[in-house]
Amino acid sequence: MLAMTEEEHVMALQRSDEKLRYIINNLIKRPEERSVAEDSMIKNYVLRESILYRTVESNGQIERVNSTLVPVLQTNMTNEGSWDKKLLEVESQLNNSPNKTVGDTSFHILYGYHASFHDGVLRFITIGEEYEDVDKLQEQARVNIEKEQVKWKNRYDQKHTKPVKYKVGEVVFLRRPAIHTGESTKVQPKFRGPLIINKVLPNDVYQVTDVTVKEVRQYVTTTHAFHLKVYRVGADCDNVPNHITDENKKATDSDQVQIDEKEKTEE
Repeated sequence: MLAMTEEEHVMALQRSDEKLRYIINNLIKRPEERSVAEDSMIKNYVLRESILYRTVESNGQIERVNSTLVPVLQTNMTNEGSWDKKLLEVESQLNNSPNKTVGDTSFHILYGYHASFHDGVLRFITIGEEYEDVDKLQEQARVNIEKEQVKWKNRYDQKHTKPVKYKVGEVVFLRRPAIHTGESTKVQPKFRGPLIINKVLPNDVYQVTDVTVKEVRQYVTTTHAFHLKVYRVGADCDNVPNHITDENKKATDSDQVQIDEKEKTEE
C-alpha cells in the first residue's frame, strides 16, 4: 500500500468532515449556481490545489479591543519579545483607568474601593478612602451607559438614511459578495441581476427571483433592502422586455416620491 502524502492526508481529512465537504462543493460550483446564503458561507474560504484554506478577515470587536490594548502594551514593552510578560500589568492598568462612558474605573465599580498598588497603607493614610456600595455604583454606571447609547443612536440616525421601499414586481440588482479565488476581487461584478421583487417581507426584507423563467433551477433568495439597487433602463435601450421597462418606470417614480417626501420633511 502506497503511503499518502501530507497534501493527500489533508484532503482526505477535509472531505471526511461534513461541513468542510459542503463548503468545498459550493466553491466548486459556478457563481451563478450559488445562492446568497451559499456565497456568504464560503466568503472566508478559498480552494487551492483541491485543499481548502480559510482567509483571515478582520473582526470588529477584536479590532476595537486591539485599538485600546495595543497602545498600552507598546508603552510598557522593553522590546518586541516582552509583550506577553506585561499582560498582567497592562490588565491592571486598564481595569483602574477611568472610562469616559461609565464615568469610573472597572475595579471601583466591581469592588467598591480603589485599588492600592505599591504604596500599601500609605494610600489610606493620605486619602482616607472608604468603601462604597457596589450596587449604587453599578446602577449609576448603567444609567451613564444608557445615556451614551441614546447619544450614539441619535448620531447614527442623523448620518444614515432609511432603506428604500420596494413593491412586488419592481426590477432590482442584488449586491453580491466577492468570490475569493486567490486573485484580486476588484474586477468582479458587484451586483447580480436583473431580478424582480417576488415578495415583501417584514423589516425591509424582500424575496427576489430571476426576471426570466429558465429551464434550469430558478434563482430565488431573500435579502435586506440595503443589498438591493433599482434597475434602471435607458429610454434608448433595444431588446428590453416591456414588463421590465414598465417596472423600471414604477421603481423610478417610487424613488422620486420618497425623495420629495424627504425634502418636505427637511423643510
